[in-house]
Amino acid sequence: MTRHILVWWLRALCGALLVATSLSAQLPSVDAPPSISQERLSMDALIDALPHVRDQSYWDRANSTVVIDPAVVELQERLNSGLAMSDAQWRRALIETGAISYRKSWPKTKPFALGMSVPRWLTLTRIRLSPRRTTFRDAKAGILHSGGCGFSSSSRRKNEAYQVLGHLPVGEHELEFDVAVERGPNWNLESSDLTAELLWEGTLNLNVVVVDDLETAIPGVSSESLQYALRSSTVFRMEQDDWTEEVNTPNARLYFEPDTAAIRELGGVALSLRIELLHQGEIVQTDHCVIDEYRLLARGPLAVILRGPHGVSEYLCTLTSLAPAEQNNLSAWSVRLSGTQDRILSAWDARGHWTGTVTIPLEELVRNDLVRSAPAAR
Repeated sequence: MTRHILVWWLRALCGALLVATSLSAQLPSVDAPPSISQERLSMDALIDALPHVRDQSYWDRANSTVVIDPAVVELQERLNSGLAMSDAQWRRALIETGAISYRKSWPKTKPFALGMSVPRWLTLTRIRLSPRRTTFRDAKAGILHSGGCGFSSSSRRKNEAYQVLGHLPVGEHELEFDVAVERGPNWNLESSDLTAELLWEGTLNLNVVVVDDLETAIPGVSSESLQYALRSSTVFRMEQDDWTEEVNTPNARLYFEPDTAAIRELGGVALSLRIELLHQGEIVQTDHCVIDEYRLLARGPLAVILRGPHGVSEYLCTLTSLAPAEQNNLSAWSVRLSGTQDRILSAWDARGHWTGTVTIPLEELVRNDLVRSAPAAR
């Protein structure tokens, strides 16, 4: 158990270092998608081209670099040069990119919550929401200074992604907020001014309908085509982490890697998965994962192109109960995926959630990985 905890912390550290490196390198890599002449776009057209906050960049393994969406780079440069956005443009940019995320339908059984994330086109920025509803709590995301521990930053971003504000009765509500977008004093390293800059101050109204229960807010869905999309998108992979001392003990991991056809099928459907590892039909390990990262077609086919050749790859879990001696003989092993309601409210864009169950032999998941790795699949 200690070894697995250590590996988890090392993976988190490497992820934090990758984020820090990408923030310091503001230009896209040489393998970035074509610029599509962002500099000639109007501000409204540039906002239309912005990706979701979780789709702003991807890791190019072949060149060991982060590839940043060109619209993100262009808007960051415009804001850093002093160009301003109107109130309507700020509201649209923050809502449509998921910097502020919320559900328009919410169950009365849960306190209302929203998610926040500072997009890459804002440098060293804090976004604050002050609700005018007196029973609600404030919400915020981001910090006004650089540096800090990567672990604490990861924990902060996780807390920002789901912030409870307060309870609402059944019915329609127009929630009013005062918004402040502040940039830290050292966003420009050439400046000695230590005063935080107010980039935008305005209001934001969110329309929400509170319904009786969770199933009404996010209906359950199940079909053979959804099951096939999930089954074909799950892969099993043996991986050796370079930073571990146990060179001869690779990790058995599951990933969710949908192709374009699966993305179209799963669009708008959240996956709150109970993951069970089975040996000869008996459960030997249980895990859970919520996936809503594959909404790439929501903003049109261009979003898929800009994602790059590696597409979507979402880590599901590590199969710690798969003994090393069994890793070359998988015929007795399988994985059962079951749709649940656990943590489903955090899937902000989902119109429904999968409620089915599918059991997949590990040998089939190995073949899925081979298909994904083949040159034609890229």
